[in-house]
Amino acid sequence: MIKSVNNPTIADIAKKAGVSTTTVSRVISNSDQVKPKTKDKVQKVINELGFIPNYFAQRLAGSGSKQIGVVVDEIGNFFFTEVLAAIQDYLNKQGYSIQIVYSKWNEQSELEAVKNLISNNVDGIIIAPVKADSSAVKLLKSRNFPFVIINCILDDETTCVANNNYKGGQIIANYFNENKADQTFIISGWNDQSLLLRIDGFTDNFEEPNKIISFANILKDDKIHETVDTLVNKYDVKNITSNIFITNDLLAIPLLNYLVEKGVKIPDPVSLISYDNIYFSRYTRIPLSTIDHGVNQLCIKASSELIKKINGEKSIAGKVFIEPKLIIRQSTK
Repeated sequence: MIKSVNNPTIADIAKKAGVSTTTVSRVISNSDQVKPKTKDKVQKVINELGFIPNYFAQRLAGSGSKQIGVVVDEIGNFFFTEVLAAIQDYLNKQGYSIQIVYSKWNEQSELEAVKNLISNNVDGIIIAPVKADSSAVKLLKSRNFPFVIINCILDDETTCVANNNYKGGQIIANYFNENKADQTFIISGWNDQSLLLRIDGFTDNFEEPNKIISFANILKDDKIHETVDTLVNKYDVKNITSNIFITNDLLAIPLLNYLVEKGVKIPDPVSLISYDNIYFSRYTRIPLSTIDHGVNQLCIKASSELIKKINGEKSIAGKVFIEPKLIIRQSTK
């Protein structure tokens, strides 16, 4: 006799769908070994009975926790907010839930976070490391623990999924080469690998690299105000045509707003391009031209490769690059 639908079991589903309990288990774990027609039939019964997998019981049975750890540098950064949302959306559809931790750009905090995730029996980890050779990355390698790196690249066989940041910088350089100005600026915040690659891509491909004026480590609001004052008072950007490359949207949005408050006209005489294409970049006072980071594609690829590792399947070794795309809005000519 089938139990009440208020507390269905795998056996209940198997009986009603006319399949084996093994088949039901494979459908729940999203295995490719079940034919699409059968999977649809079983999934229909699962939905009908309101079945919710007991992943705690599965863990006790040795079939995994169905939990993925995700380690990012900060949660307040809208870029990482979008990363987390994309990862969760994909993994939930694959039957996994996620545990989120952040390092605050601190290597020791990152290491402790990874240790805690392993202690909590997550099946695998997606990590945006503080740096390529961080202690957390070394630990994951030494344990041969299933993990995938995002937003960073290593020079070995570790699976890394990242935007092609160097090419993104090159695209912006080429755009400014074709749309010349009397002055060219690079304004950057964190000196992490991805931002440095963007700068390298820009400087290596800009036609007059010796004329680039750079502002680095612009991290706090007072520094942004100070930089804008310098642009206005020292470099007279109100009157001299200027191209500005800002290495990420989170920095570009307040900087653009402060330029407008100072009476600087955008996009003429000042054109401005940033990087990441976060959601709010299109809703600044002047919609921001920026490089699309391909967050959804990046997160789906990283998550799918991690699931392969967890299941003992062959996964990609080495770098996987997501191609950047320039989004032109009203902050450029």
